[in-house]
Amino acid sequence: MLRWLTLLLALPAILNAEVITVTSQNFEQTIQANELVFVNFYADWCRFSQMLKPIFLEASEKFKDSAPGKIVWASLDADKNNDIATKYHVNKYPTLKLFRNGEVTKREYRSSRSVEALAAYINKQMEVTVQKFTEKNALQAAHNPEKNTFIGYFNDENSVEYKNLLNVALFYRDECEFMVGIGELNFPGEVPPAGQAPRLVFQPSNKAVNPNQIPFAGDFATYEYLNEKTFADAIIREIPDQRKSINCLVGDGSIFKHPLSHLGKSENDLPVIAIDSFRHMYLFKNFEDINVPGKLREFVLDLHSGKLHREFHHGPDPVTGNQAPDTEPPPSTFEKLKPQSSRYTILDKTEL
Repeated sequence: MLRWLTLLLALPAILNAEVITVTSQNFEQTIQANELVFVNFYADWCRFSQMLKPIFLEASEKFKDSAPGKIVWASLDADKNNDIATKYHVNKYPTLKLFRNGEVTKREYRSSRSVEALAAYINKQMEVTVQKFTEKNALQAAHNPEKNTFIGYFNDENSVEYKNLLNVALFYRDECEFMVGIGELNFPGEVPPAGQAPRLVFQPSNKAVNPNQIPFAGDFATYEYLNEKTFADAIIREIPDQRKSINCLVGDGSIFKHPLSHLGKSENDLPVIAIDSFRHMYLFKNFEDINVPGKLREFVLDLHSGKLHREFHHGPDPVTGNQAPDTEPPPSTFEKLKPQSSRYTILDKTEL
């Protein structure tokens, strides 16, 4: 009887309200079960949080007829669910973050907090982000040279690669444009023949240091490869407290061949993780270890303690017990290599 009564009391709070309450117990389930989840991280003691609540609720009511699983408006008490707030770096209230297919988007909402603005933001997020073309001239005319653009060439829209590109485009809609050319006859020389993998190229903006088109050489049939989710998740999980001492960047290995050569690596070894201290480059030995709890954090802390620098010059530290010593690092070719203009930059974001 008690279990039945508890269920009866809980259901109206979820079904009748346009803004559902999420906690540490149901947060992950909620963001995984819905395409879009717009979360208001609030604190009861915060005056601005109290001011936003009725506005957030009124805006959510404009989406009450959305299809199930499409869009959910949610609120989370950051004080009572500090583990979730900490995981997503919420340290001010109210904070509004959008989750798409279980992943937090790159930018939190920081625009006007009116009913109209919040509704317009969600409507914008629901728009299709990939422009599709069946004529080469139309694609070229629509391309904006002032924006970074990914262009995919596909025989049809049924491939895994096409679906992966659509998902990635949703996350990077604010940073890049995404365009697709469909049909081998419509794009001769661009669309690979049937049976071959589709083609993807990155066209940097005309503001970039090197505006030349860059072919994507990786396997974009694998979503995690196309979207650096694995790397981003590891950073959030392992080193959220190191953001002031380390800038975490993602670079295209086909562009940054020079840093790879410093590490004794080539494009065939991608993906790789390394720390560039601007004195030396230190290699994270096995990329798959990024999934081992504590490994990435240990790597960063070894930089701060001086261990990476010490082992770079003198080989691995002595080991105790039955632990096998690490293999020697490859000889440094740092002095033999001249600096290259394609250094890391956050100005034109050419490495994205």
